[in-house]
Amino acid sequence: MTKRVITKELDSELMIYDPDVDAVHILNATALLVYRLHNQGKEPAEIAQEIRQRFSIGQDRDIVSEIRECITELQTKGLLSSE
Repeated sequence: MTKRVITKELDSELMIYDPDVDAVHILNATALLVYRLHNQGKEPAEIAQEIRQRFSIGQDRDIVSEIRECITELQTKGLLSSE
């Protein structure tokens, strides 16, 4: 079952309202990209490639672990499914 949330784009950010717990979450541009690509079924390595291109991040930085942390945090808050 998918959780019902209300979303609103704010410039380069996304506001997510979770009425079940009356909480508002603001995703910055990077977290928003992780959120969208994960919802499209992309794996962390694929998300990393997209982030590197969009934000000019070099290959020397390990962003895959940061993406995994972001996904885990979004899942913990009930904003992403853990599937």
